[in-house]
Amino acid sequence: MKNLKIDYKKEDNNFIISAYLDNIVKGEMSVKELPWDTGLLGFKCIRITGIYFKENNFDYEIAKQMVSYLLASDIIGFNLIMFRFPSIQMKLGQNLESLGFYQVENLLTFKFTLSEPIRPAFDALSGVTICLLNREDEKEINSVCEIAANEFKYSRYHMDPHIPFDKAANLKAQWTRNSCLGRATAVFVARYNSNIVGFILCNILTKCDSLISVIDLIGVDSRFANQGIGKALVGYLLTFSKEKGARYCLAGTQSHNLGSIRMYLKSGFMLDASELTFHYYKDNNQ
Repeated sequence: MKNLKIDYKKEDNNFIISAYLDNIVKGEMSVKELPWDTGLLGFKCIRITGIYFKENNFDYEIAKQMVSYLLASDIIGFNLIMFRFPSIQMKLGQNLESLGFYQVENLLTFKFTLSEPIRPAFDALSGVTICLLNREDEKEINSVCEIAANEFKYSRYHMDPHIPFDKAANLKAQWTRNSCLGRATAVFVARYNSNIVGFILCNILTKCDSLISVIDLIGVDSRFANQGIGKALVGYLLTFSKEKGARYCLAGTQSHNLGSIRMYLKSGFMLDASELTFHYYKDNNQ
């Protein structure tokens, strides 16, 4: 594109890549370094947090040029780029694929309005009880983290062929441990014969001056799958969120995780959004 100039600036921990046409800013792309992911995966990770155009007039060609600039320049070193955007922008995905990106997930977000009745889990396994995690009990935290490490296989980390499965599992376990130690608003666990067989992480956040609830992560021991434990955990979280004054609850899962999709639909959630996650990997040793 003639007269298109691309430059960047650093603001705090973000890099802002700007596209100018005839010296007028036409679009911007923000990029953020990910030190936590980098430390656990063992290679440099960054995220494209958004591409913006004035008046929402999205220009796919300029967006492609800004991404190309990031790939070709040395303004920020990386091994892995992560980028998530609305599924409706399929042309953006096609442009990214032409640059060497690859899709790792289709993330579906479901929404439950907390003014609606909460559906009880009548089919939960007899003998299962739900309660808050004892955050002072290291053994309990270890049990939850073990489920997180062993029972996830659909996340964008697990679906990326450049990320070893053990590192993806460790990342989920460490994320869960941090949540148990205080990052999450609440952690509910399912017990069977005194053993923890499932968990759910809840975050209560403020959005547009209203409280909302987010299911950050939910996991059930595979030996107890399909016995209503996940739905029971969701029910407890919804009740807790409603008592805290949240207006609605959001939950995300991958499009190929059919079990989770069925659980959310049976619990009364409705599909709210669909996003695509793309990765770009560069091996600096080659």
